[in-house]
Amino acid sequence: MERFRQCAYPVGASAVGGVAAAVCIAAYEGRLEDLYWGDAGISVSFAAVGALLARRLPRHPLGWLMLLMALSGSLGALIHQVWPLASQAQVPGTSVIGWVTAWVWWPAFGTLPLALLLYPTGRLPSSRWRLVGLVFSALVVLPTIALAVVGAIHPTAGVVEPEDIGQSPLFPVNRVAFVALQACLLIALISVVSRWRRGTRLERNQLKWLAFAVALSIGGQTALEFVTFSPAVLHGIVFCFDAGVPIAVAVAVLRYRLWAIDVIIRRSLAYAGLTAGVVILYAGVMWSANSVLHRRATFAASVLATGVVAVCLQPLHRRSQRAVNRIFYGDRDEPHLVIARLTTRLRSSVEPDAALPMVAGTVAQALHLSYVAVETPAGPRICHGAPTDTVVNLPLQYRNKVIGQLVVGPRLPGDDLSTTDRELLDQIAGLAAMAVETARLTADLRDSRERLIRAREEERRRLRRDLHDGVGPALVGLRLRLAAAEHLAGTDPEHLRQRLQALQGAVDGITSDVTQAVTGLRPAALDDEGLIEALRLYADQLSTPSLRITVQAEGNTAELPAAVDAAAYLISTEAMTNVVRHAAATRCDVSVRVSDTLELSVSDNGKGLPTQRRRGVGLTSMRERAEELGGQLLLETNPERGLTVVARLPLGSTD
Repeated sequence: MERFRQCAYPVGASAVGGVAAAVCIAAYEGRLEDLYWGDAGISVSFAAVGALLARRLPRHPLGWLMLLMALSGSLGALIHQVWPLASQAQVPGTSVIGWVTAWVWWPAFGTLPLALLLYPTGRLPSSRWRLVGLVFSALVVLPTIALAVVGAIHPTAGVVEPEDIGQSPLFPVNRVAFVALQACLLIALISVVSRWRRGTRLERNQLKWLAFAVALSIGGQTALEFVTFSPAVLHGIVFCFDAGVPIAVAVAVLRYRLWAIDVIIRRSLAYAGLTAGVVILYAGVMWSANSVLHRRATFAASVLATGVVAVCLQPLHRRSQRAVNRIFYGDRDEPHLVIARLTTRLRSSVEPDAALPMVAGTVAQALHLSYVAVETPAGPRICHGAPTDTVVNLPLQYRNKVIGQLVVGPRLPGDDLSTTDRELLDQIAGLAAMAVETARLTADLRDSRERLIRAREEERRRLRRDLHDGVGPALVGLRLRLAAAEHLAGTDPEHLRQRLQALQGAVDGITSDVTQAVTGLRPAALDDEGLIEALRLYADQLSTPSLRITVQAEGNTAELPAAVDAAAYLISTEAMTNVVRHAAATRCDVSVRVSDTLELSVSDNGKGLPTQRRRGVGLTSMRERAEELGGQLLLETNPERGLTVVARLPLGSTD
């Protein structure tokens, strides 16, 4: 095709020249009203655009197909004007002109399904459409051959008057050809829909340009039926509407300002709505004024109607633009509505677990998004809609910490989110982050409650077992031995004394068992010595010549809530035990500082935690004890400085 690119401009110029010659002949003969103005306008616009495409993209078939349609239309218009002159002058070759008239017009129509099938890439939508492409190609060739054959038999068959078309020998061929053309056009439209559904963002925008131009042409020409213009003005307007289709094809294929189509469509719809509103408003005011004035003051009614329209023009424009934007983008241009709606639904959500699906659904519906999902590290993905190939991930941050992400899919596959969309989604991500954090806290609270219940039941089971298996049988045995001793009261005093001594030992054993059971509930040292002294006693027990453990305190530690000092004691003792077992340290410092919270620090100069480590039972239990009270546990490790365990516990707990 490269060697034919030099022919593109001459062929286009020939088509335009044919139209110009037809117009000149019609004007000279006074038959401008008989000129096929629609064919002429399409021929000129298709010739210009087809020549441009064929020259710029010679391997793209659309340019050559448009040139074929332009040549067909221009020759049809020219021969329609030449035939009366040739037949009147009886010049040689008149029968050839009549024969050409029979078939030359068909390629302008028959090529249309094939052009739609190949638009915009110049290739078939897929290999499954290969047979359809062959059928569409045959639709261009076979009717042309059939019309040419009939035209050769009946040389004047193509130049009959409109009222005699039904009697023309070409009529059966025309009828079959047009039925086939309509069927092929329907199939071509199906291919366009298939290409739209499976196409990329580029192809979708190319299809939007064509759809917009066709809709504008059909809508504009339909509107012209309700107004009256002079023939020249009417033909000029029709030509402009018809020229919009090939111009849109050129923009789409050459990709010039391709991405502006969404803006053009939105503004066109907005101004169409504005125009309709102005016309209806003006007509309504005129009719009302004339009815009141009994048609005696038309000028006054016109002035009144003009004033009303002028006052209402800006509100109408704003409302029409807002309505169009809502159709395309939902409530994107009114972010306060989206935020208010989301906030209201979050407040009314009974269960925090239901908040995340509600966030995803609200965002998708408010912005007309195809897919919205909320992802968190701990929970499953909460999604609304079907995932797409292209998504945007927005981090969910709470207190400068990323706790998840908001995954958003575009409105249509292949589209991108605008800057306005992203700014609104950033605001929504803040609300979503609070919802995620609330759901997480609720889940943690539920888990903590379950752990507490399990721990309580385990503790009850242990107490029951200790009392049933230890203290209970011991008390029964003690009672039996007391009964035996009673029989020795007056008969064998020495034996009785030995029995009573043995009973004292048994009582001491039972007392020890009860003390051990009570100590398991709460360390006795806390109640006897207080938190700091209890920690120092435990530190003294663990200290060795090679490891020195010190305990320091700051603030009032005497009146701590029971749950807080118990958690602090157990966390500290576990941390000190870990230092002795694993740290290989020579020094360990325990610090307790009480202010609004209790801050506990256990640091050593050992080897720290290994980089690849498994989460042990000790660290897990310390973290759970801190989080049960609403606190937190932090680990700071360094191979050169050892490990520091920091626990912060709120003092809001009660005994």
